[in-house]
Amino acid sequence: MKKAYLVLIFILVSFNLFAQSTKEKEEDQKAMEEANNPLASFVSFNVQNYYFAKLTDTDEVGNTAWLRFISPIGKKIILRASVPIPTKIANDSAYQSGIGNINVFAAYLLSKPTSKSTVGIGPLVVAPTITENLGSEKWQLGGAFVFFNAKSSTLQWGGLVTYQHSVGGSSDNPKTSLAAVQPFYFFQLGKGTYLRGAPIWVFDIENNAINIPFGIGLGKVVPVDRIVFNIFLETQFALYNKGAGQPIFTLFGGINMQFKTDKKNKKQ
Repeated sequence: MKKAYLVLIFILVSFNLFAQSTKEKEEDQKAMEEANNPLASFVSFNVQNYYFAKLTDTDEVGNTAWLRFISPIGKKIILRASVPIPTKIANDSAYQSGIGNINVFAAYLLSKPTSKSTVGIGPLVVAPTITENLGSEKWQLGGAFVFFNAKSSTLQWGGLVTYQHSVGGSSDNPKTSLAAVQPFYFFQLGKGTYLRGAPIWVFDIENNAINIPFGIGLGKVVPVDRIVFNIFLETQFALYNKGAGQPIFTLFGGINMQFKTDKKNKKQ
């Protein structure tokens, strides 16, 4: 009889460990699928970098690093704040680095929390925080529209569309009118590894300049405890360019971090 109890205890402990392991795997799988969702309900911090190795009509190169913070506000709003750090030739002299114009948008979720396709729309504000000589010192207002389709566990896709227009600021700076379309596509290879592309098509209406690149790269999602790390490197090639100083070849890389909420601690 004692042996029977020992066997029963062993079975129950093994089942509990298996259930916990299965639950953790399911959580990790969900985290991997949500790692590239711009509307995911996680607090996130991203460090990304664009190295512009070749530009139109110049032998110069350029670089822009981005620091980005994303946070849900309640159940229906996703707030995203981005700080660029550009490096480029200033006043036809030496390369200069500094802070760019901080932009913030708040996306109101039109889709249900349980939906596999998420849609968000909301206002966008650009503050003139840029270092002198590195860009326009104008306040800008606009809007953003985001869509992400995660119905397939193999292929996720979507897009981000933004528009911004100058509404005030330094009179020494020209007006701005800028539209951007960022299609993104992620093909899961298994175990957190995926193929990716997230180029940004830029339409500078005020200066009559256009840049339409195509992107292809590789990424890896690694859940570690309560943080989901998403590391990637992507090459981008211009399919169409119009105007001077437009990127022809770009290396885009970064590390995104999503912080999973501890629901047990949240309830206490």
